[in-house]
Amino acid sequence: MKIVVHDTASAMLDLLRRPWEERPDALRELLSPLYAAAHELHHNVRHTNASGTR
Repeated sequence: MKIVVHDTASAMLDLLRRPWEERPDALRELLSPLYAAAHELHHNVRHTNASGTR
């Protein structure tokens, strides 16, 4: 099992210190690893049968 830890509090403070026009891209950058992990988890769950094998 792979565990990924993100320091979102510090990253969010950095994001809030940026100019307004930079914030949407910064937020996407901040959340992209979380979205990728959620997508991978969803994909793995959908392709695992009841016995726990693929």
